Amino acid sequence: MAPPRTLPRKICPQCGKEFALKMRYRKRQSGPHQPGHQMGFMPQKHCSRRCANLARPAKGFHVDKHGYKILTTGRKGGYQQPEHRAVIEKSIGRPLLKGETVHHKNGDRADNRPENLELWSSRHGGGQRVDDRIRDAQAFLAEHGRQWDTFGHGDVYNLQTIGG
Repeated sequence: MAPPRTLPRKICPQCGKEFALKMRYRKRQSGPHQPGHQMGFMPQKHCSRRCANLARPAKGFHVDKHGYKILTTGRKGGYQQPEHRAVIEKSIGRPLLKGETVHHKNGDRADNRPENLELWSSRHGGGQRVDDRIRDAQAFLAEHGRQWDTFGHGDVYNLQTIGG
């Protein structure tokens, strides 16, 4: 008769309790494969479901594989918005337009302070800062004898018809 099987022991990272390591059947929740892709048997990481649930991050966000903090709406299958996009939308007071992107000035994707974020008019490779484009547009209009309305109406006036 074979000797009884002894399972390796492990310390729970949540509570510090020692437990016999067991294999649990897991499904992949997200990643390069289809959602719900079968993973198979994996060693358990915590002594109990309670400790596993306590070790989960705070509800409302997670960090994706690219290092961006993603906000969740709480609805199953709901839109998950990157936090840097939500921060810039709040600071400019409108939703981002199609093609606008957010640039982290210091390169740290987890640093979503408003002073570290810039709004770009297109993808980072070929884009320009929105403030730079507005300044260039105003200079272009001045070179061609037109004036940008700075009173908030958004109209472009011909200086020749206004002045004379």
